[in-house]
Amino acid sequence: MNTHSWRRIATGLLATALVTAGSMFGAGLAHADVLDDLQQQYDIGSSGGEISTLVHSVVKLRAQGYRPSKGNMADIQAALDQRPNEMPLIKALKATVAFQTRTRSRANATPQSPIVIGGTPGGLPPGIVPNTGGSNISMGG
Repeated sequence: MNTHSWRRIATGLLATALVTAGSMFGAGLAHADVLDDLQQQYDIGSSGGEISTLVHSVVKLRAQGYRPSKGNMADIQAALDQRPNEMPLIKALKATVAFQTRTRSRANATPQSPIVIGGTPGGLPPGIVPNTGGSNISMGG
């Protein structure tokens, strides 16, 4: 093989690698791009309306590490295709904020304290003698 053939092979391999890398990483970038584009379109400040407020919440939660699900992103993309009707977009953004908020709540949940039976630190109701299998409750008489 001559030098020209090797260059063509190397160029082909490089192109294949770039396409593969793009398909592996492109979906995540596309999701971020959709949200960033929405933020630019609807970032009007405090008077931006419901969509502006929802987009701000989604982007803020994403920045905190609570990413929207793939389903959320698919719903947002589908809603964008239905514009100028903004109701599907509002619905998709509300669902996304709800998902992100649930994710944040689960991540920040404190462990439950153990159940105490009888309200005593030992966990036994009053009158029960530990390790005897019985009680010291008088039966009358």
